[in-house]
Amino acid sequence: MVRLSNKNKLQLSILGLLLTGLLASATVAYYQVRSSMLDAVRNEQFTKANAATARLNLWLDQSLNLVSSVAQALSESDEPLEDNPNYQFFARQVVNSGQFIYISYGLESGYYWSHNWQPFPGYDPRNRPWYLEAKHAETPIVTDPFVGAGETRHYISVAAPIVRAGQFEGVISGDLTLEFVQQTILGLDLSMNATALLLNREGNVLIHPKRSLQNRSLPGLNKDQLRQTLATLDQSTLLETSKDYLMITPVHNSGWLLAFALPKSVLMYEIYQRTIVMLAHFLGIFVAVSGLFLLYNRQIITPILTYLEQDSVTGLPNKKHFKQYVTDQFLEQKRDGILLLISTNNFSRITAAYPTDTVVELQRAISQRIQSHLDRHSILGVFSESRFIAYLPLSRECNEQTRLQELDALIHELSEFYPIHDQQINCSFRIGVSVFPQHGHHLELLIDKAFAVMASRSKTEAADIGVYKTDIDAQLGNELLLTSAMHNALRHQEFYMEYQPLFDLEQHRFTSAEALVRWYSKELDRQVSPAEFIPIAESSNLIISIGNYVIDCVARQIQEWQKDNINFRKIGINLSPKQLQHEQFLPNLLKTLEHYQVSPSCIELEITETSLLEQPEKIIELLYRLKAEGFGIAIDDFGTGYSSLQYLKEIPFETLKIDQSFIRNLENNPKDQVIVAMLTNMARALDFKVLAEGVESEQQLRYLQQTDCHMVQGYYYARPLPADAVGVMLDPETA
Repeated sequence: MVRLSNKNKLQLSILGLLLTGLLASATVAYYQVRSSMLDAVRNEQFTKANAATARLNLWLDQSLNLVSSVAQALSESDEPLEDNPNYQFFARQVVNSGQFIYISYGLESGYYWSHNWQPFPGYDPRNRPWYLEAKHAETPIVTDPFVGAGETRHYISVAAPIVRAGQFEGVISGDLTLEFVQQTILGLDLSMNATALLLNREGNVLIHPKRSLQNRSLPGLNKDQLRQTLATLDQSTLLETSKDYLMITPVHNSGWLLAFALPKSVLMYEIYQRTIVMLAHFLGIFVAVSGLFLLYNRQIITPILTYLEQDSVTGLPNKKHFKQYVTDQFLEQKRDGILLLISTNNFSRITAAYPTDTVVELQRAISQRIQSHLDRHSILGVFSESRFIAYLPLSRECNEQTRLQELDALIHELSEFYPIHDQQINCSFRIGVSVFPQHGHHLELLIDKAFAVMASRSKTEAADIGVYKTDIDAQLGNELLLTSAMHNALRHQEFYMEYQPLFDLEQHRFTSAEALVRWYSKELDRQVSPAEFIPIAESSNLIISIGNYVIDCVARQIQEWQKDNINFRKIGINLSPKQLQHEQFLPNLLKTLEHYQVSPSCIELEITETSLLEQPEKIIELLYRLKAEGFGIAIDDFGTGYSSLQYLKEIPFETLKIDQSFIRNLENNPKDQVIVAMLTNMARALDFKVLAEGVESEQQLRYLQQTDCHMVQGYYYARPLPADAVGVMLDPETA
């Protein structure tokens, strides 16, 4: 298999882009030419149609005016209509104007007169189309073409009713052969093999160059849809059939429509011709650009190639180039070695705390320290903004054990502070190590193993260097299994709530409870401890979904207790840091309480000090908003976090919960006794409620009573219980 260099790949990529550009240009050119030609042809045909229509309209208007004037004269005269020489003379003058071939009139009595046509025996004008249409319309009209009496020629008649004293007397008609109209329409100078035809409003062809198509429906269009369109057409429009474009214009004072049919095949041929001409210009540009590209190849390729293969900040190989180089030079050559992933643990805080130029200088300084510990046979690259990746080949002189010992010196130097812009920046690091070929024959697999080492490290693990071991896969596999089971548990509502009552030492009764989530997994067929699934949920967004589920369950339970008139002070809900940092936390919380008609004053939100470490200003602002809404705020596991005293004065706590680690040996450990007494006195001085967790013996309880602790929680009084049992304990009357 031929392996292409980055330079060859780039050249082929640019050539491919140019060819793609040419193809795209062809497509754009085609549609541009097609669009412009359609617009031009449509405008041209509409112009011709409007001109022809104008001529027809002018003739129709003149004809209607003439016939209407004769009909008006006959209607206003008192002389007899039959055999009246004056009327017949007036009608002959109209014919002499050249507007009509024939002029005649018929009466309701059956009388008929024509200036140059003698009716045959039995001829009755009252049965003729021109007579019937004018009588029905009661106004001057232009009739559709009709066959002359006793002949085969077609005529068009301009007819007007004769009405005397409100009484219909007959019809006067001026006739014109259909050939005249055909010559007017079909004699138009049309380009691109266009055809002119005349339609009526029902879509039937009145005039067509092909006489076989006359008196038929217009082909190529749905008949019902066509009739609906033509019936309401009042301006020029464009219709499309399978073979033609039709430009249709209504003719005034008639039911006619003038249509120009342009064959699609002729138009497409013209479009293709113009497209080819345009593409010839594009091809010339393409050839010129390709020539320039080949001519100035070195000036163009070299800086681009450097940019594509190097990290812009450190100048080290970027991730893609590193992978390709290590695969080509080491793995495919079967050269044993170790892969390092070097991660800056607190990089997100550094980027938030320092300006960009300081962070850039820090990245360069870190890369230089790493590079100083690698020999000339090793390669260092940038994996991501906060991670470096390195491959260290092994040899007889420098085996695996030697390489790992060198890492101790590396991690020590990396952990020294960095003097950047007159500041001393401290960083902590974690190195994940995998070995080729023991841990994998492909680079991606080696990287996954190195990541697995870092992912498997517990929070309390002191080691900064981790070497992959097979049991790590088992550990991560178990985590993945639990993660999958938790997703299914949320879908199937397997999580449920228990409540641990809180005993008020001043009121001598249970006044509150803490909500605790529990899980029996059907998939795993066992009860899963919170200590097992909560940390895994915390490492992903699952904790947000579980937290929302807990809030919904607690709100629903409070609603049920309130319906049963069970009184309590507050119900505690534990919140994770990720919940607090989620932008929709507060709106979703208020929406849930509103749904169950539960007041925020019924709930005490319990947070740990670690919730304040990532975004302290944002979290403190949120806690004040929660306090303003009416929620109680408790600090949980107090004494196990950081900067506790500082947060005590900045955050609107109501309750301070002393961690059970200070209560566990309270009766036997004087130091724990001093700490508990100090925390209780301090909390009372700051007007906090004090709650001791994990009380399990009478001796512990007595000491807490002596220190004036407000509330206790633990197995001495009650384990976590189902809601019904806790409801009984919270209601003194029931108890």
